[in-house]
Amino acid sequence: MGEEKERIKIAETAIALSVISIISVFISFFKESVIAYYYGASAYTDAYNISVDTPKIVFTFISMAISTVVIPIYTKTMVESGREKASYFFRNFTSIVFISYLTLTFVSEILASFIIKILAPGLNADISYLTIILFRITLPAIGLGLFCKINTGVLNSHKSFLLPSMAAILFNISMCFCVITFARKFGIYAATIGTVIGMILEVLFTSCLRRKYVSYKPVLNFHDKASIIALKMAGPVFVGMSATEINLIVDKIIASFFEAGSISVLNYASKLSSGMSTLFIASITTVIFPELTEYVANGKKEEAAKTYIFSIKTFILLLVPIIVGGIFLSREIMTLVYGRGKFDSTAISITVPVFVCYFISLLFIGLRQVGTDFLYSHGDSKEAMKNTIIGVCINIILDIVLSKIMGVTGLAFATTISIAVISILLMRAAKRKNKYINYKKCWLLLFQICIACCIMLIVEFMFKNWMVFHQFYNINNTKNTIFFTIGALLIGIIIYLLALFLLKVEEIYYILNIFKRKIKH
Repeated sequence: MGEEKERIKIAETAIALSVISIISVFISFFKESVIAYYYGASAYTDAYNISVDTPKIVFTFISMAISTVVIPIYTKTMVESGREKASYFFRNFTSIVFISYLTLTFVSEILASFIIKILAPGLNADISYLTIILFRITLPAIGLGLFCKINTGVLNSHKSFLLPSMAAILFNISMCFCVITFARKFGIYAATIGTVIGMILEVLFTSCLRRKYVSYKPVLNFHDKASIIALKMAGPVFVGMSATEINLIVDKIIASFFEAGSISVLNYASKLSSGMSTLFIASITTVIFPELTEYVANGKKEEAAKTYIFSIKTFILLLVPIIVGGIFLSREIMTLVYGRGKFDSTAISITVPVFVCYFISLLFIGLRQVGTDFLYSHGDSKEAMKNTIIGVCINIILDIVLSKIMGVTGLAFATTISIAVISILLMRAAKRKNKYINYKKCWLLLFQICIACCIMLIVEFMFKNWMVFHQFYNINNTKNTIFFTIGALLIGIIIYLLALFLLKVEEIYYILNIFKRKIKH
């Protein structure tokens, strides 16, 4: 009964996070549409995207590793040694990260020209020079993300999820305000200013929230046991958590040799799919990871296995129909989000197939994320690192091969294949780690969901053909496109749910009971 209540609590928190994420993703899409409206897919947006993505090589991989390390180490220290020791670990680890931040920023600023030439060798001299300037401006601000991740890790360890998830909203609002207000006067620099202000707001917001549980006081002890464990674990985690970003960077390096705007096409498409990833994947794994860590810290292997399987089944239930529906409505979505201003129909036609390839990877991203979280909760970061290296190697090889055949779309397709391989390898590794893991029910659920999605897709095509026959469908008319998209979404949801009930999918009754209990309370 306790396990049932715990899973209900996880589901309720994930649903609440999803609501916040919907708002965040909506604002994020609005931000991307604002950027597309003012800048289109041009050499200038290529410069901006590279200037923002390049610091992520320096900092985001580290921040992802930090957030993954902080939760298990902080939680384990609290369980074994008490809250005071956990607070000491936070203060000491933050000081070490701060020194690393200053060092990396200083070195990267000096080597800016070299870094840009390595990562975007195909840019012409003028755009390369602009990219270097923008890179030097955004670098220190994006580095602040390290401290956002530490703050969020501590907050999540204390089961605080909702308020920290709102930090991204501040960033996106800042971006929108700066671009709308200053784009015509300062050009692409307006987006850069928005990035800097947004990151500063994020770190201030998360720091204020974190002070409720622990305040920062400078401490520096390289011999602290918990910090040593965290640093040893952080290296492999750094590689293991960076799969998607590394793949995207490789994509953009090759895309820099294509026509101007190719990098922006990849960026626009990946932003849409990553928005869905934030909405449905991050909301679940953010809640699941601390639970897995707590179970493992207390030696509850069977409960950890059940929570892991519950996560996989949840991803299958949610993501498969989203992927199918997203592919069906890909052109409508792209038109509504980006189709205005300088982002014309040609840019939409190029971006749609790239978006489809990235969108297919959503399920594999979810499986990969919960797989890595499961291994990290056990303190095993080397297995995830090994599998990631395999996936990145596959991506590089396929990038070269498929880009010659399919152009920019081939780069996105290669990334999807590599993520799929990593997710399968991690699922096998998780099973070896815990004997209680059994995937049979997951495969059964996937089979049922595929049938439900086929039924949903047939009805969706019938609806579209009816709209076309009666001349209600017009992709060039915004109101018409909105009407069709909303109608298709509502019909898709209704048909999918009905199909789940007809197929007697066990999980749909479980979710229904959660909502019933929530309404009664």
